[in-house]
Amino acid sequence: MSTAVQCTLSVVAHETLGTGGFKTAHAATLLQASSDGLATLTRHFSGSSVVAKRPFLKPAGSRTISRYPAIDEVQHLINECNLTYWATALLQMTYRFIDAVQSSAGNAPFPIPKIRFVRAGFAYALAGPKDPGRAIPLTRLKKADSLSPSVLRGYMLEERIEGEFTKFVHNANPFPCMKEGEWGYATAQFLCFTQHAQYQLTQGNAIISDYQGTQKHFFEVLY
Repeated sequence: MSTAVQCTLSVVAHETLGTGGFKTAHAATLLQASSDGLATLTRHFSGSSVVAKRPFLKPAGSRTISRYPAIDEVQHLINECNLTYWATALLQMTYRFIDAVQSSAGNAPFPIPKIRFVRAGFAYALAGPKDPGRAIPLTRLKKADSLSPSVLRGYMLEERIEGEFTKFVHNANPFPCMKEGEWGYATAQFLCFTQHAQYQLTQGNAIISDYQGTQKHFFEVLY
């Protein structure tokens, strides 16, 4: 989805679902949107419950975190969303390669996992210079050449998924994280294959690494 939608997003900012090395994750709910925007968003995110992520700074030796200035936060989040976009494209390219091989050589003698990345999006809160507590309608932004809204904060939104979190392939080792016979090994082995295919198909320019998530969804993409 590449459509801009103005909506009301409720974020549980005082609690986290988890804290990674670079971002905090918060429960969030899509409440309302202009026109049919809410239906568009809930289709994209598979419902109104989403996860809102924000990057943070943590000085060496410190136990507390701080937030980036808004402009830097937005840039970090845009980069994260672009990584998810390109990772999704690489995985789709891999499946097209598999389909092409099977169409000429016949189906593989084993089941091929059907996997995708979580659906994601970039969100930010705007405030007008004369009314910092209210967001600016998109129609005003399009028509007002001299209006300079301020970005209060940004979020990377992801569909909320359920299931046991598993790391399948580490970013420093091109082998399955689990041993043969253990749960998830077949999926991890398939993901290692996708790395080989992506390396060849991009002429050595890009692969997806650090595969982690549930059996059907993956997130936290690193090239």
